[in-house]
Amino acid sequence: TNEIIDYLYTTNSFHNKICKLPYEYWCCRTEMFARFFEQWMCYKDGNRNHYLYNTWSHYTKSRAYWSEAEIKKVDAKTTELVSMMKKKMSEK
Repeated sequence: TNEIIDYLYTTNSFHNKICKLPYEYWCCRTEMFARFFEQWMCYKDGNRNHYLYNTWSHYTKSRAYWSEAEIKKVDAKTTELVSMMKKKMSEK
């Protein structure tokens, strides 16, 4: 998770949009990962389930989210993280 969040801090979206939002809240690690994961689920699911997340156009137009290219860059790492989480949950 730290590797993904560390990457998010290096993106153009973070430096050009997110860090310029009016409250520090938008830049804290927990909030950034929550927003990223929500956006990643939309990306991964092909924008089909609007109960779990917003529309893809919402993310691409908002100042609080990342570009599709930036999401793609950590897709494999995030998929790996989710697989590890599934495995841990099935062990219980």
